[in-house]
Amino acid sequence: MGKRTRKFAFSATLEATQAAECLVRIADGLRRGVVRLSAGGETLQLTPTAMLAVEIQAEGKRDKAAGHLAVELSWTPEYAAAAETLEITVDPREMEDRHVRTGTRD
Repeated sequence: MGKRTRKFAFSATLEATQAAECLVRIADGLRRGVVRLSAGGETLQLTPTAMLAVEIQAEGKRDKAAGHLAVELSWTPEYAAAAETLEITVDPREMEDRHVRTGTRD
């Protein structure tokens, strides 16, 4: 019997605060080791490993209020503990006060 892959998809237009809450809940699930997704009668439960591969892609247009941000997380039991430094600024005006570096808050 081969491995069975289950897929889950969700797409919606949300207010920024609602989108942020989705990301917070995913982050909470990652901290706890279980992320459960449910929508439209479909449910998928994920159990990420302690080490995750993180890929972030972003683009924005200076002359327009348009942009794109994609975050991809993946894991396998074989991932090693190597990480590059990433800084994510919450608000440019707060650059010195609030930022995230490779998953830890300063």
